[in-house]
Amino acid sequence: MMKKLIIVSALAVLFSTATFAATRDFQPITTKNQAEQDCALPSNMQFTPNNPIINSAGIISGQSQAGKSFESWNSSTNSHNVIAPLNGTLDAQFKQISGNYGYQNNGVITCFYTYTGFTGVQVTLDMRSN
Repeated sequence: MMKKLIIVSALAVLFSTATFAATRDFQPITTKNQAEQDCALPSNMQFTPNNPIINSAGIISGQSQAGKSFESWNSSTNSHNVIAPLNGTLDAQFKQISGNYGYQNNGVITCFYTYTGFTGVQVTLDMRSN
């Protein structure tokens, strides 16, 4: 019984330490200037369709000013695939969500954008560093 109590206590301490460390690593990107430094620049982004057919889903990739690579991330499908841009022209712009342009967590940078999808509607885009 005492052995089980020690193991449970040790696991509780380990879990709370890991949770605190993960929370401490979270760093929001709060200004557009910071986003322009840390995130993929919209002018450096390109869309690569999965298939050569019109309006195919695909991957958006880009680089930050420091040369860090980013790819699109679709949390709805847990994949890199996003809808095609209107007429193949990617007009991505930084987007502020809840006061942030993105965040860094556990060494991964996630940045927020919008672009015009092939239907003509604005699409929210998340880009994650590789």
